[in-house]
Amino acid sequence: MLWPFVLPAQITFWCIITVMVISLIAASVFKWSRRRTLLAGLMFAMVAFIPSCKVIMDLLDSRRFGVFEYASFGDVKDFRVERYLPTAAKGITIEKYPQGFRARFKITETELLAYLDSAWAKYGAEAIDKRQTKAAAVADLECHQFNFGESGWPFLKDAVEYRSPTARNGAGFFIWYSPSAGIAYERAGYW
Repeated sequence: MLWPFVLPAQITFWCIITVMVISLIAASVFKWSRRRTLLAGLMFAMVAFIPSCKVIMDLLDSRRFGVFEYASFGDVKDFRVERYLPTAAKGITIEKYPQGFRARFKITETELLAYLDSAWAKYGAEAIDKRQTKAAAVADLECHQFNFGESGWPFLKDAVEYRSPTARNGAGFFIWYSPSAGIAYERAGYW
């Protein structure tokens, strides 16, 4: 759940350490008091850490979150997404955000069902829920608006809902699949 903060914090930490080391080297060269330079550096670190971290996080987030297009699964190259996306998916649109993603992709019903079978075989024993014996009812417009309304993706009238095994921390995915269009919408959450 806190993974989006880790990399910006690490980058900020090492940048501040670098500035402090350079300051201490400059103190030696210019005959400044090392103690005062160190204290000033520590004060700078305490004051600058959060604003610096925020700037770095904004720069990183502009590249790692948002809407991305991929021709096939092999182009995705994001392990958080790859865990929940069928390898047979093609024509993929993914909207990534810190807690998960929404995806739209093309896949055959046979490929989707095989993917779901493998997910349940791999993680079903650890899941907090039981596998449905058949797909849930056809998705309604209200459900579509709640999950995909902001994406602008059209409502799939014959979409059937499938669920993955849900982990104790809430991680898992839902897929709404239209057999007539061969298109799936997915909403995945990770912690």
